[in-house]
Amino acid sequence: MAFKDRQGCYRDTRKHFLDHIVEWVKNPESDRGLLLLGQAGTGKSSIAHEIALQFDETSRYLSSYVAFVRKEKAKESSDEAYHFFTTLARGLSDRYPQFKLALKRAIASDPSFGTTRDPRRLFTRLLVIPLKSVPLVDPILIIIDGLDESGITIGGDALHTFLAERLIDLPSNVRILITSRSEDDIEQAFAKAESVHTLYMDDDHMAANTTQDISLYIQSKLRKDVFDDHGSKLVQASQGLFQWAAVACGFITSPANLGLSYHECVQRLLAPSRGLSGEGPLDNLYEEVLQWYFNSDQTQVLFRSIMGQLFAAVEPLSINSLIALRQHAPVVHPQDSNLVLRILRCLGSLLSNVTSHDQTRPILPLHTSFRDFLTSKTSKVFYVDLTDAHHDLSHSCLGLMLDGLKFNMCRLESSYLANSDVPDLESRITKYIPSALQYGCIYWSDHLCRRLAFDHEVLNKVRSLFETKFLFWLEVLSVKKSVGVGSRALSSLSVWLLRERSQTEVKNLLGLAKDASSFVRYFGKAVARSAPHIYVSALPFTPTSSQILHQYLPQFPRTLRLERGRLSHWPELEMTIEAHDESIDCLAFSSDGERIASTSYDGTIRVWDATTGQIIAGPFTGHTEWVTSVAFSPDGERIASGSSDDTIRVWDATTGQIIAGPFTGHTDYPISVAFSPDGERIASASNDHTILVWDATTGQIIAGPFTGHTEGVRSVVFSPDGERIASASGDCTIRVWDATTGQIVAGPFTGHTNWVESIAFSPDGERIASPSYDGTIRVWDATTGQIVAGPFTGHTYPVISVASSPDGERIALALEDHTIWVWDATTGQIVAGPSPFTGHTDYIRSVAFSRDGERIASASYDRTIRVWDATTRQIIAGPFTGHTNWVTSVAFSPDGEWIASASNDCTIRVWDATTGQIIAGPFTGHTNYVTSVTFSPDGERIASASSDHTIRVWDATTGQIIAGPFTGHTEEVRSVVFSPDGERIASASYDRTIRVWDATTGRIIAGPFIGHTDYIRSLAFSRNGERIALASDDHTIRVWDATTGHITAGPFTGHTDYVTSVAFSPDGERIASASNDGTIRVWDATTGQIIAGPFTGHTDYVGSVAFSPDGERIASGSDDHTIRVWDATTGQIIAGPFTGHTDPVGFVAFSPDGERIASASWDHTIRVWDATTRHIASASDNDTIHAKTATMAESIKNQFTDQSLIDSDGWLHGEEDELVLWIPELHRLYLHRPSTIWIAGKHGTRLDLSDFAYGSNWATSTSSQFI
Repeated sequence: MAFKDRQGCYRDTRKHFLDHIVEWVKNPESDRGLLLLGQAGTGKSSIAHEIALQFDETSRYLSSYVAFVRKEKAKESSDEAYHFFTTLARGLSDRYPQFKLALKRAIASDPSFGTTRDPRRLFTRLLVIPLKSVPLVDPILIIIDGLDESGITIGGDALHTFLAERLIDLPSNVRILITSRSEDDIEQAFAKAESVHTLYMDDDHMAANTTQDISLYIQSKLRKDVFDDHGSKLVQASQGLFQWAAVACGFITSPANLGLSYHECVQRLLAPSRGLSGEGPLDNLYEEVLQWYFNSDQTQVLFRSIMGQLFAAVEPLSINSLIALRQHAPVVHPQDSNLVLRILRCLGSLLSNVTSHDQTRPILPLHTSFRDFLTSKTSKVFYVDLTDAHHDLSHSCLGLMLDGLKFNMCRLESSYLANSDVPDLESRITKYIPSALQYGCIYWSDHLCRRLAFDHEVLNKVRSLFETKFLFWLEVLSVKKSVGVGSRALSSLSVWLLRERSQTEVKNLLGLAKDASSFVRYFGKAVARSAPHIYVSALPFTPTSSQILHQYLPQFPRTLRLERGRLSHWPELEMTIEAHDESIDCLAFSSDGERIASTSYDGTIRVWDATTGQIIAGPFTGHTEWVTSVAFSPDGERIASGSSDDTIRVWDATTGQIIAGPFTGHTDYPISVAFSPDGERIASASNDHTILVWDATTGQIIAGPFTGHTEGVRSVVFSPDGERIASASGDCTIRVWDATTGQIVAGPFTGHTNWVESIAFSPDGERIASPSYDGTIRVWDATTGQIVAGPFTGHTYPVISVASSPDGERIALALEDHTIWVWDATTGQIVAGPSPFTGHTDYIRSVAFSRDGERIASASYDRTIRVWDATTRQIIAGPFTGHTNWVTSVAFSPDGEWIASASNDCTIRVWDATTGQIIAGPFTGHTNYVTSVTFSPDGERIASASSDHTIRVWDATTGQIIAGPFTGHTEEVRSVVFSPDGERIASASYDRTIRVWDATTGRIIAGPFIGHTDYIRSLAFSRNGERIALASDDHTIRVWDATTGHITAGPFTGHTDYVTSVAFSPDGERIASASNDGTIRVWDATTGQIIAGPFTGHTDYVGSVAFSPDGERIASGSDDHTIRVWDATTGQIIAGPFTGHTDPVGFVAFSPDGERIASASWDHTIRVWDATTRHIASASDNDTIHAKTATMAESIKNQFTDQSLIDSDGWLHGEEDELVLWIPELHRLYLHRPSTIWIAGKHGTRLDLSDFAYGSNWATSTSSQFI
């Protein structure tokens, strides 16, 4: 509230106070701060306003004014702090041009400052640095009114503590006037402060003229005759409280006093009703005034209802918003709107903006004593029960949402644009989403969950919301940048419902709420990015078991359809965040479950929205080495980190500013950090074998070092009561310490036979869970050290990290094999599905439960964070028969009906080449990677090569080994092929030899052929079986006589890197080769002359080539993840690039009819492509992205092609970078492109886009009832 909106002191009043303050401002020797303390109603704010007005009118000194107002629930403290400091800086800039220039320089010198919300950093950059650089001699006055009403905290401390400590940092010519009620913590804080003195409103000297001042004020407000008759009695009744005088005068002169004369009003105040029971004159005055205005039961009920809603509101309500919400209360008076206005108009002396013609302005108590009175039971019939108010507001919010929410709330024209790219989005929000509806969408669950009693009418409204308006609610959250609110609201709703979960209707709604929560979390990224994609992208991919799908999909007939690949249940993996540039070492959930902090080898900490995956803070920089550990403070406002730079630092969790540290004391790097439950201490475990306990604010060591471990301490955690610290060590033990003295109070607990990497207390502090590199988990009695559960076994890999669920019933484990398991903490049984969580591609370093126990977050060396559904899982499809590791080779059967595949999972599988169904396998027997596979000419046998140095021959139908293993090679066998007559098998190996085997007996009948000087990667028989071509890491191709082993041609030279693949043309006259130099070349098979090429176009290594059966085309697969088809004579690209693989393509093969290409990739999939597709990427595919316009092409055929790129967040972009479609992670890898015939993998996904409304037509996706 600006000071010019309020009146100062009446003329010639408060002179002692004003003179003292003016002298303090002008005296160059004065303290920097003056604290004006007094009880409510004594006129502190009026004095502050008067000082502001006096200095403002003279255009001298005053720079900034801030007034705090109490609310039912404060905004995020960091937002309040940001507003506070920027308001001060703005005032200084407006007043002093020199300061404005200095401020610009201070901000420009810190490029990262633009996004900061750190109060300390704001104070320094916006105030201290610019003020110290400005050559001003005159005093600079800043006024802070109502400090006791501030809800700002800074690093866990209240604003008054921060100001008391930091005012001394300001230049000596700065004056800060602070007003506050007399509260012990505020007095004590400033009593210790340097350069601050306190002035009390009841100071004998200063307050000597208070009675006279109040008399002057009352005289100025009343008619002369009224004052002459009653003035002295009114002054006496005020008992020195200016607020009493202001309210009394307002009541006497109010036009709302219908039929009551001035004298009668005064008499009412001077002879108050009997039975007034207020705790002071103000309370009695409030009660008397209210009794006059609202003297009937009906008006008192209405008054309590109105005031309750104003006070219970999370954010201040305007008259318009209050009226709109009240139209949906449980009971609505027919004339409610008029009655609300009539009641509020009476309260102009008590509430702001209620007499204004602008009904959009927020309503606030003019004095907090009025709010205090009404929320105290001493107010009797006017007592406002905030619980009842929350009940009414929960009804109102839900009712307003049911009435006001509809499809395409903001009338967005195109789904191509992200919310942030809609140029007039804010004006659309204002126009189409009334402020009351915005309020309801954001805060309905806040009111619902403050109620204690269960309410069936509310239950029915909630059910209706989810059954009819859920997706429209998400639209509002999307455009309001509040998708995370949805997850929090649904979690709160579940807590509320659980109070009555025995009822069937409640159980059903719980299931619907859980389903809705899964929808928000699974599609959070897409919903947050673009509101239209709730319908365009999210709804079509919703699992078939989802109630949301069945409720809404029929209303949207023109969405895309999934021909194949729709999930049956929500998957356990909710979200993947591409988090850091290097490996991630640790993560932690905030206490509210809404944020995830992560640390990395890149030396940074980052904070992520746990629902949308968006980065909301960071990267925090300051550590000079990799960051090993991270922990949120209990209030979520700070983050502690440990680093291999041997320090601990404490950061503001919102801004990333260092607010404490670096803490130094360890002699080797800290591996683990933990906050105490009260947030005042930090425990650190170090590779120096010790534990230290630090003051979280000062960084002083307050306990330790705790010594006893004989190896590095890997993990440390406080007990729930904060009295003990448990530690786990590389010495295979666990110890429990007194957190104050460092004495060992339990342990060492022995039993593990390898490192204990992590540790967790149960919520009651009675048990400790420990995972170990010995592959077991044990649960110990935290006092005796006895094993009370375990050792849990069932896996063969070391356990790296452990987390206990909030209820202590489950344990999440991260294993070295890149999997996560969830166990019953008592029995050791798997409780979250039949298998582990899989998806990470490297070590998982850290796991953590969310506060509600419904999610698990994991951090991995693969640089990602993944968020999983931790509740009991369903099998979402299957059984899955795809390979579980790189697919290294594929081969068509001679009739083209089957495809054989080899994999690093040590198996061979046989697939139907048309449908992708597995028809044989997996064939097992190899003891290491299977590197190559080939069919015999009659299609009855399959030969395979392996890293286990052997070749095996299998029955193609049964998978039985019918020959082999053939042994003789001394290193990995890289390639194997049948001779055209099927009687011989040729093999190439990293032992630099070629061998030819009898295909039936396994006897070597030719070779080893020796000549290459480096690894041999590929070989091919000529069509007549007389020659063998070889590709080698020595950059050459050689051709050998298949019988004698003599070199008949070569070496062919020209490639400048490893030659990875060779293929004979069907007529045997040409050889095609692929190389790590990124090219394909075609050679005369006899002379070795290059007759075509090099073919260029791939942007990475080329790993495989194959001739078409007619010899006119060459297919190639590359580490750039694409397949291309080339004219074998000219080298022109005639098809492709075919995109879809997400890892290198290691092998390609043509079908016998030349119409299909099979590809094998490191992404674990086999894909079959239409080889007749002639789409060639045009030059414009790589052109600079054009501006988005209304003329974007609407044909999905042009938007979704074999060349369409899907970014790391899952967005399929059009040619002009428009958002065409968001594809969930599970479907991206196995997504069929237009030329894809089938994909062998877990979630092969084929889209039906025949009636897909998107782009500028997206809003036509729904039936007419929603438009």
